[in-house]
Amino acid sequence: MNNIDEVRNSLESKSLVVCVVGIGRIGLPTALSFAKAGLQTIGLDINEKLVDSINAGNFPLKDEPGYEEIFNKVRKNKNFSATTNINEAISESNLILLSLPTPMDEKNIPSYSALESVGKQLSHILQPNSLIVVESTIEPGFIENDLISILEGTDMLHVRKN
Repeated sequence: MNNIDEVRNSLESKSLVVCVVGIGRIGLPTALSFAKAGLQTIGLDINEKLVDSINAGNFPLKDEPGYEEIFNKVRKNKNFSATTNINEAISESNLILLSLPTPMDEKNIPSYSALESVGKQLSHILQPNSLIVVESTIEPGFIENDLISILEGTDMLHVRKN
């Protein structure tokens, strides 16, 4: 996705494939919202039990009003699936949304270990023209100062170039 017009066209034509990395409290409702809008959506998580349960038709967030109905609808129309296979999920996606935990320690310093770990994995498998959105709570400068260099670590792709 080189520019906003490409993103807009992909959204309008419903050709955009979304991968939400981290399908917990924030990521799963986000993924379901994309799927409800008619976009093919893949939920990616390292929690095998969660993924298996979701793929078996069990909605894990019973306290999210309205989302169980959306979950059932988008599973039925096959707009949403979940996986633990990062290679498969990322290779099929144009938009990768990172919805990963950034817990604070006792000194209120956030841990970006999940974002850093996923960023390293992405650096090996990202496709040209992928659009990455960070939904996680981060401090100003994290993307520019840390995440971009992690994503470009393998020298395969360069942010804003390909």
